[in-house]
Amino acid sequence: MSPSSYGARNFAVPTAASPPAPATTLVRSTRLDNLFVTGVDEVSWRKGHSYLTLVSNHATGRFVLGREGKDTAALGCFFDELGGQRCEEIMVVSMDMGPPFDKSARRPGHATKAVICYDPFHVVQLSTQPSTRSAARSWQDLRQLPDQETARRFRGAAVHCSKTLPT
Repeated sequence: MSPSSYGARNFAVPTAASPPAPATTLVRSTRLDNLFVTGVDEVSWRKGHSYLTLVSNHATGRFVLGREGKDTAALGCFFDELGGQRCEEIMVVSMDMGPPFDKSARRPGHATKAVICYDPFHVVQLSTQPSTRSAARSWQDLRQLPDQETARRFRGAAVHCSKTLPT
């Protein structure tokens, strides 16, 4: 298999005629150019104890930066490396609803002019959690009434809500 099939085309490969470049300059310097629509997300490994924040360019479908952690500082490194002028050019940032990413994107000098788009999964999850909890509480209240038949009929609806809606 050729190196390009592993994504090596994104990196400068030293030849025998050129001295090896320092590790910090192996990544193409143009990866942050023309970055207008970005995505931010985190991945975990080691059973959720370690996180990596990834920033992608939605136009190209490629990752442009990865930093350890899932906090404001991890995303702040991206904006620092991007620079003030290129930060102003970002039009859209998609992310989950985690407060650290939102806080970093809205920080002065970062992506203050960008539209923040939240991941639909997290929006739906947030909107359905109250429904599930409310149905469960209502069923518990009905169980306290003398007419147990009403509670029995409603129990099926409460169980259905808890099985079909994310908690």
